[in-house]
Amino acid sequence: MDGVVDHEGLCVGGFRGHDEGEFQGPTKAERARFDRLVELNVLEQCMNVINLDHVQKRWYKERLPMFHGWVFDVRTGQLKDLALDMEKEFIAIRKVYDLKPTV
Repeated sequence: MDGVVDHEGLCVGGFRGHDEGEFQGPTKAERARFDRLVELNVLEQCMNVINLDHVQKRWYKERLPMFHGWVFDVRTGQLKDLALDMEKEFIAIRKVYDLKPTV
């Protein structure tokens, strides 16, 4: 039994020689970049839905559905509203696609 315990102790003891900075987690700058990437991804997914023809046609008729880009921060427990401006987005889309309902 001593041989097995000694061997496991050697593995744990050998671990101390590695760079401890490697296990400190991301820096503030890295977290900020990751958070921004998540925000841009959420906005892009909203735009993918807004670009659908049936969504555009209904929005021109009834100003519905409304989309909200929200991100949940698991570190703080807060929900961040990305302030998606539907009117602005539909104006930009209309420059490329004019899908107003004909009826």
